[in-house]
Amino acid sequence: MYQSNKNEEFIHQNFQKKVLGGFTLVETLVAISILLGSITAPMLIASRGISITALARDQVMAAYLAQDAVEYVMAKKKQNSLNEILGNSTGWLLNLDTPCGAPNGCIVDTLYDLVQPTPATACAATCSPLKFNNVTGAYGYGSGADWTDSRFTRKVVISSLNTHEAVLEVTIVWKNSVLVQKSFTIKTNIFDTVL
Repeated sequence: MYQSNKNEEFIHQNFQKKVLGGFTLVETLVAISILLGSITAPMLIASRGISITALARDQVMAAYLAQDAVEYVMAKKKQNSLNEILGNSTGWLLNLDTPCGAPNGCIVDTLYDLVQPTPATACAATCSPLKFNNVTGAYGYGSGADWTDSRFTRKVVISSLNTHEAVLEVTIVWKNSVLVQKSFTIKTNIFDTVL
């Protein structure tokens, strides 16, 4: 009986020491690692979501810029075809086929009027980047204090297949936030028709 009381007293003293003494080092490390894991996972998910959103934003902008150039070339081609029918032009790809030929391509400024258009400008080894107007929010090749270089470069290439058909290819190239080069291309056939 004496031994039993001694054991109970020993257990009671050790239990009090443990309760009053706090956590052990192992218990503290386990708690910290669980806490870090619960904080890190949502932050990684949020970071990934932000980068995916930025990529989607850039891809949508690239698609709009490419489609803008396609629409400009199509409108210019239709105007040339109509002028050719009326006897006022010498070709349905006038001011487009020579400067925009493969492989270098050209740039077109879609902000200018089709009636008195600025002709397409042939690119050298690379095309110049599109500029962004800080006041109007437009992309083009303007000059002045309101225009700054954007991250996007647009190249238009027209390759004749025969006298009445050509391939129009518009490529947008940009670098994302971690400076990885991305691109978007629209490719379509165009024909010598007014419609």
